[in-house]
Amino acid sequence: MTANTLRQRRHAIAMAAARVEAKERYLEIAEAIKAEAGVRLHSVCNTLSSRCWAGVRVIEAPEGRTRRQLYVLAKACARVALHSAGKEVNVPKDILDLEIAQWAQEALSRHGC
Repeated sequence: MTANTLRQRRHAIAMAAARVEAKERYLEIAEAIKAEAGVRLHSVCNTLSSRCWAGVRVIEAPEGRTRRQLYVLAKACARVALHSAGKEVNVPKDILDLEIAQWAQEALSRHGC
């Protein structure tokens, strides 16, 4: 093997290890965000979309293995945290979307992502 091939193989092995490490870290962050939001049940879906039943604190969202999945999950958790039963529900949709996005970004920042 040439030096270039060995370098590429080492790089591929290092990248695979980094992906596994990142996945584990993202799953830990996902659990922390769900606990912070007070989610009772998380049903995993295979798409990059989510559904939320804020009154009963149930979400259907991706597992959180990648940054994109983690953001979708954080937005679902934000809806539970901000607009669950007993909180004001007469919020205009554009303000609601802004509050959800802000909470999700802040939660990701708090947990180092």
